[in-house]
Amino acid sequence: MDRLITLSTAGSVDDGKSTLLGRLILDSRNLHATSADAISADAELDLSEFTDGLAAEREQKITIDVGWRHLSLNGDRYLLADSPGHEQYTRNQVTAASHADALIVLIDPTKLDLDAPTVRLLPQTYRHFMIATLLGIRDICLVINKLDLLADPEKAFVQVTKAINRMLDLQPVNSAGVVTTTIPASALKGDNIVRRAEFAEYTGPTVLEWLQETKIRVLDIPKQDVTSVMSVQTTLRSAGQSSQPFRGVAGRISRGRFSVGQAICVLPEKLTANIVSIRRLGDNVSEGFAGQSVTLELDRELDVTRGAYIVSMSLTEPERARALNACGCHLFWLDGTAGQTGKSYLLKTGTREIQARITELNEKFDPDDFSFVRLSDQLAKFQPECNGIYRARFRFSAPIWLELSSPSESVLNRFLLIEPQTFKTVAAGIFDVRLDPD
Repeated sequence: MDRLITLSTAGSVDDGKSTLLGRLILDSRNLHATSADAISADAELDLSEFTDGLAAEREQKITIDVGWRHLSLNGDRYLLADSPGHEQYTRNQVTAASHADALIVLIDPTKLDLDAPTVRLLPQTYRHFMIATLLGIRDICLVINKLDLLADPEKAFVQVTKAINRMLDLQPVNSAGVVTTTIPASALKGDNIVRRAEFAEYTGPTVLEWLQETKIRVLDIPKQDVTSVMSVQTTLRSAGQSSQPFRGVAGRISRGRFSVGQAICVLPEKLTANIVSIRRLGDNVSEGFAGQSVTLELDRELDVTRGAYIVSMSLTEPERARALNACGCHLFWLDGTAGQTGKSYLLKTGTREIQARITELNEKFDPDDFSFVRLSDQLAKFQPECNGIYRARFRFSAPIWLELSSPSESVLNRFLLIEPQTFKTVAAGIFDVRLDPD
């Protein structure tokens, strides 16, 4: 299967995210000719320039927008997303993480108080790790970077590893199935990125080896019993008086796979049919996989319009999904303007848009304590603020279908919130019925 594996970075400002990806590209011999030409032969090598494409990023030596780069290794293809670390660019970090199969969280131990009885990580590290967990990323690599700058890197690695383990123990959301790996490294020097470095306290994989191991787990997902989902974009018909009339449902497969002969269900109407043929890029294929745009020909003429979902039949089981008029959620407020409880917004799930309103804010994530703090009844009526992560409750103008099991991994449960006057995306989130009171 020709499938891109998407890897995103996370962490605080100047932890070395761009440098790590630049080192990965350079040492794996994936440096594009145009990137090589952009760096003077007699200049000091700046690995971050391989991924920081904006002029403002190069001038300020920071990452502002998400930089996308390709990596090819032994026939496998990877898409690398270089994400910003500044709190004001959390919106961009959420965007990159929402596409990621795996995540690298970088930690700079030179910014931590290693003499403290209990070493604490930076708030932005906690925030990014929480975002990744909520978005259902199951493979997370924590890279303790810049160890070459410390007098005793072995001791620092042990101390920071303990801080990471405390974070994992305090995880305030369900993290079942998350696989974490901690790697000591120096992205600038290339230690444990592609080339293995001597480190007495560590015998695990390099970053490249971890990425290759992760690829195997990611590609195994479609073989498992997961719900297949396609968001319908349009209906296609053959033009004129064709001798072989064709009517197909076109869209992008968000998860799983669809195959010829498979029984499917159309939500929200719960109409059923079987797939007769699958077309991709003008050719008939036997299967379509996650990430591919396809056209499905069904054995029945159904009224399927933009905004509907094509799902595998397993999703119609009562314990797998339910049509709801209201639901709790984890909400990422991304706009500089505060939101309003009780105000009507456009809620976008897949290609469907309905009206919805925030009825209450229950809890807010505190990155300093890596926990959700209960809001008082008075505070629950306050406005969600930029970069805040909340547990909230919504009410919808029409019922929507939500998956009950593994909500963070279901595309049905993910949404965008749009300001109806300006059509500006102001928030993103994940619905989870487990957040509703019994």
